[in-house]
Amino acid sequence: SISDDHHFLISASEPLTDELVTFCSILIMPNEAYDEFMANDPALLDDSVLEDFFLGKMICKALLVASSAKLAEYNFSSIPNKESSQPNNHALYGLAIRGEEAACLQKLRNKVIDISDSLDDLDTADTAQDCKIPH
Repeated sequence: SISDDHHFLISASEPLTDELVTFCSILIMPNEAYDEFMANDPALLDDSVLEDFFLGKMICKALLVASSAKLAEYNFSSIPNKESSQPNNHALYGLAIRGEEAACLQKLRNKVIDISDSLDDLDTADTAQDCKIPH
């Protein structure tokens, strides 16, 4: 189920979790679809829902905007002073954690960009087929 605090963990091994896909999907569902989804003992949606062109593009756009905004908040220019007689282990640890967070967000962005690009490729192929344009 979706967590109550609306914070999502993004891991390097699985950046696009079912929880994140479900949360993004229900935010843009029409009211009737949302009511039906919630009435049927809702389970988490997986990334196969992104295969729908319009839903997939909306979710990809939302995730790209959100991840870009979050990545813009990271500032790695405040590296601890190397000339200090005692290294600031706490600051180094914090910097390492922030680096891992940024790397996971970048993996999410890369996965979302790949999905968005594949939707564009499918749409182009479908349009070419509909118009009977030879490839």
